[in-house]
Amino acid sequence: MDVLVSVFKPNSKCSNCFTKFKLNKRRKCCICKLLFCKGCSIKENHPSLGFLAPKRYCKRCHSNCHGTTRPASSQETNKNSPQVTVKEEIPNLPRRHEESKTLPSLQNFQEQKSIVSISTKNPEELYTIIRKIGEGGSGSIFAVQNKRTLENYAMKRIPIKNSTQQNQILNEISLTMLSRNANVVNYYESYSYSNCLWIIVELMRASLTDLVLDKAGDIPEEYIAYICKEIIQGLVSMHTQYRVHRDVKSDNILLGANGEVKLGDFGYAAQLTAEQSMRNTIVGTPSWMAPELAIGEKYDEKVDIWALGIVSIEIADGEPPHLKENPMKTLYLIATGPPPTLKNPMKWSEQFQSFVNACLVKNSKERPSAQMLLSHEFLQIVNSSSQGNFSRYLTLWANKKRRV
Repeated sequence: MDVLVSVFKPNSKCSNCFTKFKLNKRRKCCICKLLFCKGCSIKENHPSLGFLAPKRYCKRCHSNCHGTTRPASSQETNKNSPQVTVKEEIPNLPRRHEESKTLPSLQNFQEQKSIVSISTKNPEELYTIIRKIGEGGSGSIFAVQNKRTLENYAMKRIPIKNSTQQNQILNEISLTMLSRNANVVNYYESYSYSNCLWIIVELMRASLTDLVLDKAGDIPEEYIAYICKEIIQGLVSMHTQYRVHRDVKSDNILLGANGEVKLGDFGYAAQLTAEQSMRNTIVGTPSWMAPELAIGEKYDEKVDIWALGIVSIEIADGEPPHLKENPMKTLYLIATGPPPTLKNPMKWSEQFQSFVNACLVKNSKERPSAQMLLSHEFLQIVNSSSQGNFSRYLTLWANKKRRV
């Protein structure tokens, strides 16, 4: 909160009670940016992170942001406020009655995980490695062919360093298998051999990152809507089973030869249980982290919705917000700044801007669920021909890359 000594514009008044500041200090609301006296404003310290400066709100904006009173009417709303603009998106989405969650017990989840079987055979006796297609922090990814069926797959090879890492990978395998859906990359089998875990999954044509880097800012809006809807359908499937992906970003969104769009890499995914209905572990990739995740507060599946909003900006602008900042500064900007917006809003439809704003509501309780987002007007342009059109678009893009 800006606290300004009133030697500048000494005749200015509090925007609420109209008291002249004279030589008193005036305070600027971090939302509406108007000036208020001490009595008409509220100072709020961050509950856990000392490096974050306290914020000052006027009483109306504090109520709107924290949900303590009714939403501001159109006459009361400051249109320049990014928080209020986002809140205006929510009434356009159909509300569902909040049902009491019946989360699985931890014991039930452990029983589900136990059905995953890991073979101890040498996978290279069963699969021929065609080529290396990726390298990550945890291991390498290869395109492989099954020697018996001649079908192609992706094989992820991860060297095992310790038991903690092995348990994390087994958790990834379990959640990938249990989350089977048309918009989740198919899992087939796993091998534990020669101090490595080998995971066999569906082979996709490319990642969304490949497309975004090559077509930055030039992907037609109809295809952005199609991609977003497919991702949301995958998230609906996960979230209805109380699972959180926690690393939704373009690297982990994969594109198929027939225009399929699927979520992959469940390395940070988590199962919510009756014993632990929310999480507070800081995991994921900074630029895509939701505010509540970035600052270590408790969070649930709504972090995936924020990440989807960032992915939408990434597709439109060619990169996510704050990508060039160091990780700590990125987390600080996410925690303290307004929600990100499209760089060139005039280029995009009001419906797309509305969709991005709806995903990027800072208050997670006001952020819509994946199921609610399916009804957003931006996604209504997706129809039965969208997948075929997107498939042809990908084919033209791939052919052009080969010629280059």
